[in-house]
Amino acid sequence: MKMPSARVALSTLVFSALTLVLGTSCKEEETKLFEEEGVWALESYALDGLTFTQIDQVRKNTFLLRFSPGDGVVAAANCFASGSSTSVNEATCTINKNSAEWECRCYAYEFTDSTMVWQEFAPGETPPPVGNPTNNDSGGSDEAGDEGGDGGGAHQITIEETDSSGTYRYVTLPDGLFDSDGMTSKHVFRIKADSVWTGADIDEDDVNDLDECSMSCFPSMAGG
Repeated sequence: MKMPSARVALSTLVFSALTLVLGTSCKEEETKLFEEEGVWALESYALDGLTFTQIDQVRKNTFLLRFSPGDGVVAAANCFASGSSTSVNEATCTINKNSAEWECRCYAYEFTDSTMVWQEFAPGETPPPVGNPTNNDSGGSDEAGDEGGDGGGAHQITIEETDSSGTYRYVTLPDGLFDSDGMTSKHVFRIKADSVWTGADIDEDDVNDLDECSMSCFPSMAGG
């Protein structure tokens, strides 16, 4: 009667060891530099890749990223006054609140180690598979309108740590996004409370400014 008990104990030990090994292997697969989920605001930028400029108070929390890992999508939004500049140096939507508008761009993305690859798609469309980056070491430039997948047209971004907690440097954002040249520009983002996005109401009309952007970019929020 003791032998079966011994076999059961041995089997349990082997199963536990196997579970531990598998669990460890799964954890090792998590190789992202940081957990990106949530809202990030532009803190500083070097459009020439050299000289950094701090975002000023007028444009604070008006150049935003929102990551939804579950959707595999990042939404980018920037606020500007209707008919005026959308530039990180000149946008004035917080001064001209009655004419404030938001530009929204959607990207499917992948994130491994310190590298992201973004694939743009039109708001309201289904996020495409992330294609091959065209701005990696082999050269080339982003191809607007490419549908992703094996066709390429995606954009590779290197993420760098900074001296400040919860703050990361993106080298470089896709061409045209927040005035990036797509090649050498650098943008630094800091994690923010979700309410910076979900509670945005620059024009003070009691309607969340970025609800439409969220529903257009994130399948999990579509129609909601």
